[in-house]
Amino acid sequence: MTAAQDGREGDAWRWHREADETATKLGRGYTHPWTMFGQGNVSVHAVSIGADLRTPGLALQQLADTDPASIPSVERRSRLYLDAAKAERVRGERASGLQYLRLAYDTSPEAVRYVPSGRALALDLDRTVKGALAPLARSLAENIGVAA
Repeated sequence: MTAAQDGREGDAWRWHREADETATKLGRGYTHPWTMFGQGNVSVHAVSIGADLRTPGLALQQLADTDPASIPSVERRSRLYLDAAKAERVRGERASGLQYLRLAYDTSPEAVRYVPSGRALALDLDRTVKGALAPLARSLAENIGVAA
């Protein structure tokens, strides 16, 4: 994740491949009870890497290949949706971004309310979504505590 946040795409995907290989060896249903390491969590990180590298198509493809039910941690599942919302926002798809942000919030309000990127995205969508979805954007921003 740090490599992706630093814009080091090759390193990010290399480390991700290693994690994916390890999770695969542990088995599809395995999730470590404390760290939440397992195939589901590795999938969350694939979406996060794509979002952090500002490659939204890749992030959303990773999302399409992910079964949210395979992620036992509600915080991590919420993160999956939050990163999908960020990817959609990068693509300029505000309506989809808003829907994924709503899924993130519905999954774990705290995982959105107390994460700076979630708060920033909610505020941005509140300011930029127009038309029929504007009330939803406003309500979500209010629930998160960032409405202007």
